[in-house]
Amino acid sequence: IWCAGLTAMSLWFSGANYGPELYQSYFKYPLIFFLNFLPVVIIALLFFLIINRMWPAVLISAVLVLSPSVAEYFKVLYRGDPLMAYDFFLIGEAFNMSGDNYSIVPTPVMWIFFILSALFAVFAFFFMKAKISRRFVWIRPVGAAALILLCFPLYKNVYTDAAVYNKTIHEADIKFSDGYVLNETWNAADRWCSRGVLYPLIYTTTYITNE
Repeated sequence: IWCAGLTAMSLWFSGANYGPELYQSYFKYPLIFFLNFLPVVIIALLFFLIINRMWPAVLISAVLVLSPSVAEYFKVLYRGDPLMAYDFFLIGEAFNMSGDNYSIVPTPVMWIFFILSALFAVFAFFFMKAKISRRFVWIRPVGAAALILLCFPLYKNVYTDAAVYNKTIHEADIKFSDGYVLNETWNAADRWCSRGVLYPLIYTTTYITNE
């Protein structure tokens, strides 16, 4: 439930600069939601296995998912460009630019998401006491290793596969109330934001490896 909610929050950021029509489209195409949902599950489950507590897994997954989502929102808002993998090599420069030219102030919806994440972490702290007992302690390293190994075939055969990418093209089916039409051929922001945050962010790592 937490991972699904966190995914829905993340998708709001990618569609916020376009309108409700784009956000609604994520739920009409299960593949797009699933491709953004699966990394959230892996992150949360991995940290649960490492720490063996629910609330740190909730809190850490929220930070790791919402941080790039917020960055995506502001980058599209101010620059008209989506967040891409190689942007992480320019974090220092981005902070300098934002301080000089842009006002990075969380919106009311962002604050709601931040508060909801914190409240769920508090709820997990007090009421979600599930943990792997010492009797089955081997499950933690084995499970964590299995998750990490699973990431390699997922990355190669799903998240960077052009055939999967093409199955998520749906710009022709989105009708914006203001008449705007997505252009996945020439507009990078349209291309990536129409697929959420995490999935296109992972896909753009191929730009680094190809270079």
